[in-house]
Amino acid sequence: MSINKFTIQKSFAISAGAGSGKTYTLSRRFINILLGFDFFIEEAGQGQLFDERHERKADLEQIVTITYTEAAALEMKDRIFELINKICSFSTLNTKDGDYHSIDMAFDECDDVTYVQERLNKAQQEIAEANITTIHGFCLNILKRHSDVAKVDGNLEVLNDDNKNRIFNEVYFKVINSYVYRDDILDVTRHVSLYKSQALIKQYVFSHQFRASFDHYVHGHGDAIKALLVSTFLEPLEEEIASALEELENDQRYEAFEQFVSSFYSFSAQKFTPFAEALGVPKSLGVKKFPISDSVKKKLEKLVSYFCEVDATQEARFVEIIERFRRILQAIKQSYDAALAEVNGTDFDTIIQEAAKIISKVETDYRYIMVDEFQDTNAIQWEIV
Repeated sequence: MSINKFTIQKSFAISAGAGSGKTYTLSRRFINILLGFDFFIEEAGQGQLFDERHERKADLEQIVTITYTEAAALEMKDRIFELINKICSFSTLNTKDGDYHSIDMAFDECDDVTYVQERLNKAQQEIAEANITTIHGFCLNILKRHSDVAKVDGNLEVLNDDNKNRIFNEVYFKVINSYVYRDDILDVTRHVSLYKSQALIKQYVFSHQFRASFDHYVHGHGDAIKALLVSTFLEPLEEEIASALEELENDQRYEAFEQFVSSFYSFSAQKFTPFAEALGVPKSLGVKKFPISDSVKKKLEKLVSYFCEVDATQEARFVEIIERFRRILQAIKQSYDAALAEVNGTDFDTIIQEAAKIISKVETDYRYIMVDEFQDTNAIQWEIV
């Protein structure tokens, strides 16, 4: 017997493509949660666990259902409450549509039809309490309900894109024309056009994820770049490198080749020749004698410029410019936040950030959380869920 994918007896993830019935499944699981037992099953005889209903049931306000667009949230709400209506009026349904069979099978297995009708009739009357929303809508609700903890006005206004961009432009020009950041701006603009960088600056101001990535890059730029280079270029070659070393194991060029490969991981890369000359071994790896090693050598030598030593003076100067640029970005972000506060406004990025700060400090009565398109969550949204 297959596992009932509508069950509320366990937590799980469903991986499925578009049009394969995720909303169909989620809406039935939602009904099961309201009732506290597996009213919907996939096949007869799976067992509905009716006796556990009082421990497992949840009211509408205790169920969080999150999706990633307003349109999808509205569609989800319509599907769920259309299904509730069909169950409540099942005895009078004239049309045997796609829902009819699953409802019919659910009632055939059910021990107490009256309980189901009463419970779902109650849900119909309390439809306004349903938490079927986007991640941003959910977080805004958290902030408004717990404005005292978040230290925000409970009547926050979410700014539309036009107002958000207008405020950004005002603070952007204010900061870049400020005497306070004059030296930073003069230095940075010798290398980077702030006008051409506006898209990046907006990303820094509007996107927590981008901002965190940029700040992490600045603080650990060397390690971050090296890790990226290794994962991008060296890791895909690791099996070939191991095969090459095995091929050369009994040859006098083995040690030279080993040092040649190691130089890439230590970011002091050179071509194979200097290592061979230092050990007094042949500089060539004939393709006929060592086809694997010769192939790997050629691939690695194309990457020498990426893995060679960097001029320390130039690197220090690069870090200085990036740090100055970050100071400008932070000043614009701080001015933007202050401008939002003045008009008692917020944007979606700020909503997510503020909700993440307080969500572990507030008491909620949520019992079940379902997330549609979970693969679209970023790090801070994942943390909230």
